[in-house]
Amino acid sequence: MLIFSNLVSVDLATLVETLNAAFADYPSPMRFDQDSLATFLVRRGFDPRLSVGAFDGGQLVALHLIASGEWSGRAAVYDCATGVLPEYRGQGLSRAMFTWLRPAWQAAGVDQCVLEVLSQNEAAQRSYGATGFVETGSYDCFSLDGLTQRGTAANAEAQIALSEDNIAPSCLSSWFDAPPSWQNSVAAIARSPQRFTQVRLLRGEQPVGIGLVLKTSGDVPFFAVEPASRGQGLGTLLLTQLARATDKPLRMINLTSGGKAARLVQQLGAACIATQRAMCWDLTSQAESAPP
Repeated sequence: MLIFSNLVSVDLATLVETLNAAFADYPSPMRFDQDSLATFLVRRGFDPRLSVGAFDGGQLVALHLIASGEWSGRAAVYDCATGVLPEYRGQGLSRAMFTWLRPAWQAAGVDQCVLEVLSQNEAAQRSYGATGFVETGSYDCFSLDGLTQRGTAANAEAQIALSEDNIAPSCLSSWFDAPPSWQNSVAAIARSPQRFTQVRLLRGEQPVGIGLVLKTSGDVPFFAVEPASRGQGLGTLLLTQLARATDKPLRMINLTSGGKAARLVQQLGAACIATQRAMCWDLTSQAESAPP
């Protein structure tokens, strides 16, 4: 008989072992070690009290790793990762774990749960839909290589400032046409133990463009240009400087599909490597889902 419990007493090594086993048969399996999983979870705001595992005779066989925070101005949780061992699939475990979690989330004042799921993972989308999640949008993931060699920087009158700084100025949030996804938010990057290189484009002392890149991986969590300064080549200049700060291809995970940022990187030759569906379960307006 399976027993559900939060993950407060589960150590990091067990989480790594279970996730790697759950993802081992995926076409492009995600693999963690303890350091990489710890970094992954800290950045997202992992809360073991609001997470759940399914245990069979003491063995962790399925889990939802949940982060807590805010989304669109409301208290929220975020599903960082879901894993079910292959031999335990097809039993409705994901939905059952969400149903088990709901009272704990509501007691903690949580209004909603958000997540992303790969667009081709139709089985997971059906499971989430049966739980109560609805699709709220989509994200594209890109890889951009060779930008520094192509000389794409526009002739923009802006000074370039570099720093090792995860804290973005308060003005940045108002520059986004759509908010970054959970793991790329300003709050998530401020939490991250990894140090990002921050590129600022300045006119005088005023920033007109800001972007971050992780040198070791090319991860670009966000980049933005002040709305009043767009159409002047600053976006291309900013991306070119980000590319020069790393020897890896730029990786932009979860840019809003069809948005200005996604269109710009595509114009610069970025390849779309994945599309994800954004989904939300509103805990305040929906009746509790029926048992799986």
